[in-house]
Amino acid sequence: MSQFLRVLGAFAILMFFFFTTTFLMNYFAPLCPRGEAVELKPPFPKYGIGAAYTAAAPSLEQFSDSGAAPTRSNYLVCENGYALGPAHTVHAEIAAKGKGRFSHWTATGFIFSAADNSDPNTNGHKYRAVAAGK
Repeated sequence: MSQFLRVLGAFAILMFFFFTTTFLMNYFAPLCPRGEAVELKPPFPKYGIGAAYTAAAPSLEQFSDSGAAPTRSNYLVCENGYALGPAHTVHAEIAAKGKGRFSHWTATGFIFSAADNSDPNTNGHKYRAVAAGK
């Protein structure tokens, strides 16, 4: 009987930490802002080697970053309703580190990585570009 109570107690502690962690992750994860959004649709071509992929967004090109204005874009890439980031990341760093880094770049669209570095073509997540209020 005492062995059963130990297992039950360990299970209760495990469940407490699981639900607490889930709550905190949802509480502190930045939600995607509300507003007009552009759905980013696959296929997402690979950008070099690593975790980076591209998503065309020709309707947003006038707002994109460029060599002359490297932080002009106020668009966020959102994955399943949560904002990815940091924005305006150097493309080589997006490919090397991933973890949601992205850039909105002239003539390319969005260069981004999934939050978990998975392939956005097959991970089942939805991606949108949403303007953040400045």
